[in-house]
Amino acid sequence: MTTAPQDATATGPWQADEHVRAVQKRTVRLLAAAQIVGGVGIGVSVSIGSLLAESVAHGETCAGLARTATTAGAAAGVPLALLAQRRGRRTALSTGWLTAAAGGAVLIASAVAGSIPLLVAGMLLFGVGSATNQSKTGTLRAGLVHLRRTPRAALAFTTIVVANTVMGTVMTMTPVSMAEHGATLTVVGLTISGHLLGMYAFSPLVGQLADRIGHLPTVLAGQFVFLASALLSGLGGRSVPLVTAGLFLLGLGWSFSLVAGSALLSDATPATLRPGVQGTADTAMNVVAALGAGLAGPLVHGTGFGGLNAAAAVLVLPVIALRLLPPRTR
Repeated sequence: MTTAPQDATATGPWQADEHVRAVQKRTVRLLAAAQIVGGVGIGVSVSIGSLLAESVAHGETCAGLARTATTAGAAAGVPLALLAQRRGRRTALSTGWLTAAAGGAVLIASAVAGSIPLLVAGMLLFGVGSATNQSKTGTLRAGLVHLRRTPRAALAFTTIVVANTVMGTVMTMTPVSMAEHGATLTVVGLTISGHLLGMYAFSPLVGQLADRIGHLPTVLAGQFVFLASALLSGLGGRSVPLVTAGLFLLGLGWSFSLVAGSALLSDATPATLRPGVQGTADTAMNVVAALGAGLAGPLVHGTGFGGLNAAAAVLVLPVIALRLLPPRTR
């Protein structure tokens, strides 16, 4: 008895179609490449932006202005998400990156003209690139209610917000501190490259470690990496190797915290609430990081780069305390 051949789409899900699978793989590769290039571009721009802000404003107090403006620009994530719903992700992503490119042009103009308003405008537009990399939508109220009622989710949320604030605040002022101690732009660039290496290069290994030993131990490990980073950077002074090692560990601590914290937040949240909770976490980590970056300049002006790192070390202590508290008190 023979059976007539049947169309694959009639017998199975459309995702099994070979053409669809090929398109999906190509799209994933393209998105991954765009995320990597965009992430590196955003990371470098924040660091160089702080140097540009100090040069234009003629003072380290305003150096955190660049990071604050960039983070404020990331608030465009919500409009971009709405655009994605109406016109598709391709349109939203293209709009975000084109806006960021326009911001880069404005930044060049600000450097040439020595204009602080142009600097702020350029960093705001450039921040849209950050929103393109990590824009999500969600219901704020539902997310906050869940976080109040679920200790594991609250710990994950705190970890993500603190990690992004510590990383952004210290990274923003490191180029300024190094330049004041006589480091060349080449040395600063190599230091930032090491920092970005710590942030992204080991993410797959960190994910495997979190799967093997658990999310909570990985989160805790990330906080101790942050403490080691603060110690090396804070005591580094004019020592480029110490500051470079500290900034590498800063990126690595961020990777530990974000990878394990995000996975923990997802596991501790029902699927129906994940968009709202993740959107709340994204918004909070950007807003708090913006506040931290704005305060970083005055803090360094008043207490030095060592004082900034000491403050960063204090910020991670609540995460350690939440992790080490007995389960019944959490």
